[in-house]
Amino acid sequence: MGTPFQVIIPGRLSRRGEGLGNELVPWAKAFLASRALGLRMRPKTWGLNRRGYRHLFHTARTDWLWEAAQCALLPRLEFTADDYQQTGIVDYGMAIRTWAERTGLRSRRAFALVTGGMFGGYLAIRQARDFLTSQLLASRDALGNLHELRSSCPTGHALIAVHIRLGDFAPAGAAEQQRTRFNTSLPLAWYARICRNLQKSLHGRVRFAIFTDSWTPEVVDLAEELSAVTSRQHKNPACSDLLLMAGADCLVCSVSSFSLSAAFLGDQPYLWYEPQLGLTAGTYSLWGHETWQQEPESPTMRNRRTLLAQDVAPASQGRGVPVGIDGALPDGLIGRIRARVDARRIHDDLIYYGVIPSPVTSDKGIP
Repeated sequence: MGTPFQVIIPGRLSRRGEGLGNELVPWAKAFLASRALGLRMRPKTWGLNRRGYRHLFHTARTDWLWEAAQCALLPRLEFTADDYQQTGIVDYGMAIRTWAERTGLRSRRAFALVTGGMFGGYLAIRQARDFLTSQLLASRDALGNLHELRSSCPTGHALIAVHIRLGDFAPAGAAEQQRTRFNTSLPLAWYARICRNLQKSLHGRVRFAIFTDSWTPEVVDLAEELSAVTSRQHKNPACSDLLLMAGADCLVCSVSSFSLSAAFLGDQPYLWYEPQLGLTAGTYSLWGHETWQQEPESPTMRNRRTLLAQDVAPASQGRGVPVGIDGALPDGLIGRIRARVDARRIHDDLIYYGVIPSPVTSDKGIP
């Protein structure tokens, strides 16, 4: 793949790095760039990260020195947000290949191409979900933690993951002040109402798993009320928490990159705090307020045109489900959760010794 002097380097979002959810984005971009360009990708460095992620991914404290040396010795290149937007292509791998062909990148004998930035969002890196999942599964203690958490969910019960972000986030404000705001905590009462409604609607056949960065007395009380499982006893829980959230039957999100990453890696319905969503022309969006997303050919504007050109589907039909401060669940959500639980039944799953009805009445079958 390329020459020893042509490398892809997963960038950091800041010198000391950011949270796991955010840092997955440049890592995914590096993988997609390496596949699109046929070049070698350097391992992501975690030695400088303040959160100690190097322990999770088995890297040395000084892992960043080799990366810094390569960037110093080789011409350092970067695929910027402007470069990306000028291609007019959403998929990051396809976009960087187009840019490389346009700029004659492969004719250069040596370079270190650093990937970074949050531009393009999760849609741009959708093809890297398997890669990211594999890296999380390979992290320290992830498989053991995940096994223990999953084993605590009884067969036939829905697994509801609840992510409550407090910590360094600003306190929850009035609902009318929340539109398009990130990095704020949500009212604990919102989580509690949703969980109680889910418990009632699913007739108790539900297991809650609560994940939080701050076990306040109120959060502890909610976990006890719901008999929720937690990962408080686990070593190195960040990756296994993210994986379990991604694999749950329903995810109750905080307004954080950690929840966004779990929703991105999974395929379940996820509940989002309605007062935080942007509201334009009768449609909700997460990033529709951003300047680029207001361009006529941005993904948000294209999707809005598609939606408005057809009958508007109920909010519960998409994966992202807006839920108001009252915690009322939209029609159809419970049926979707039950369908996921039913898909795990054993008694009619052939590979698990299950049996299914047959239209053939004779044991000998049809001649």
